[in-house]
Amino acid sequence: MIHVDYGGAKDKTRWFFDKLNSYDVPYDVIGFSYYPRWQGTLMDLRETLTFAANEYGKDIIVVETGHNWKPIPPPAIARNPFPPLPKASAISWTRSRAL
Repeated sequence: MIHVDYGGAKDKTRWFFDKLNSYDVPYDVIGFSYYPRWQGTLMDLRETLTFAANEYGKDIIVVETGHNWKPIPPPAIARNPFPPLPKASAISWTRSRAL
């Protein structure tokens, strides 16, 4: 598995895997981290996962994810479309948004 930390960034994914493939590095699975506070929306994640699966023909796994459960400072709210959740609801948030 090759694991990258930008599940919501299709352009970074393309750059990294095109470069990796140019060196003939063998791998069978692509793993992504996805943290919505820092890495875009769920639609960004979906676009990146779909692109990677179609372009590179590998199995895709989201191997790390999470949701911010602490209050977000006001400047970050504009970047984050997800409101803070109480800690107990983080699991149900993640399950309800499974692709």
